[in-house]
Amino acid sequence: MKGTGDRHLIIIYIYLAAGCVFIGIGLVFLTLIICNYFEIDIVKNFWILGIPVIATLLINVLLIEVVQWIRRK
Repeated sequence: MKGTGDRHLIIIYIYLAAGCVFIGIGLVFLTLIICNYFEIDIVKNFWILGIPVIATLLINVLLIEVVQWIRRK
């Protein structure tokens, strides 16, 4: 069928995005636990919560590039 490959690719991208959301949530909780352990004040150092967000976006982009690289082969 026409367009089946595009739908399949879109579904793959949705799965990658959903997986990265769960990874991001885990990274945020891990960051909060680490900050609590080392007694870092999150209110004064709010930028620390940007680290898991940027890491999650980077993971998502890298996974998309890997999927495209695999599909080209």
